[in-house]
Amino acid sequence: MNPRFYGVELDKENPFLKRNLERLEKRFQQRFLASVEKKVERKKEGKPVHQTVLKSIEENEKRILMVRLLKTALLEEAFNTEI
Repeated sequence: MNPRFYGVELDKENPFLKRNLERLEKRFQQRFLASVEKKVERKKEGKPVHQTVLKSIEENEKRILMVRLLKTALLEEAFNTEI
């Protein structure tokens, strides 16, 4: 049994691995951007930013980088550190 990362089976032989990792990365990017938008909105309103939003930004950034590391290791793609 192969290891999994957020439901994606990490098997080099899986023909859908690249597509699944790209979809996972896109999902984490959407969550990251949504949290950044919430942070900007709260600041515009002069309100403090919720700790859960800050944590979400941090966690999703880590997840995006982890997916990119997996793509580099499993698919031999270049590693991109830009979020």
